[in-house]
Amino acid sequence: MSTQPMLPAAFFTLPFGCCSAGEVATSAPAMTQAARALMSLPFDALREQYARAVRTGIVERSLLASGHFERALGALEQLSYGPFARRV
Repeated sequence: MSTQPMLPAAFFTLPFGCCSAGEVATSAPAMTQAARALMSLPFDALREQYARAVRTGIVERSLLASGHFERALGALEQLSYGPFARRV
């Protein structure tokens, strides 16, 4: 006979209100997608600010400048998030 105490079933429930491994498996892709969207917000905000600056005339409208900005921002995102960064 075991001398270890019996743990209540509630001890084995998973976080976020899930109660089975099947529910975790179906919600994991949704959580991953939400995390990626949240991680991309700062970089998307920078892209939006650049676009607004071009539209208002603060920054010169140029395909070359836009490409340089996008490459620099993409490199910064890749450096920040490593393998979790978005790829085009």
